[in-house]
Amino acid sequence: MAALTCAFTVVFQPAIATELPPPLSQKDFLPFDQDQAVIGQLLFYDKILSGNRNISCSTCHHPEFGTSDGLSLGIGEGGVGLGPARHAGTGDSRIRKRIPRNAPALWNLGARDIQVLFHDGRLSTENSYDNGFNSP
Repeated sequence: MAALTCAFTVVFQPAIATELPPPLSQKDFLPFDQDQAVIGQLLFYDKILSGNRNISCSTCHHPEFGTSDGLSLGIGEGGVGLGPARHAGTGDSRIRKRIPRNAPALWNLGARDIQVLFHDGRLSTENSYDNGFNSP
């Protein structure tokens, strides 16, 4: 039986970008009030805003996981743990029904280029409302 020999030549070339986008500067972001930002940061980590007062925004949008939770389907209320280790609980308190959405990352949401939020565009910027958003 004749031996079959195949030879492959693989040439690796590094990907080199000829033009990089310019770095972001302060003018690329919306202006904000520092005092309000501090209050927002405190509320982001406070459990008082949740219905049962047992989770905060940072539970699902944790900075350690890129302001997301690292899960394809978020756990939300009733879950246990943080990030990819978060689970639906155990025993009688285990979550039986989950909302089919994830916890999207929150990076750069103050950038001027951001006009639409969520994958389906259901939240968009709108100047005619006091909060600046058009929400269904």
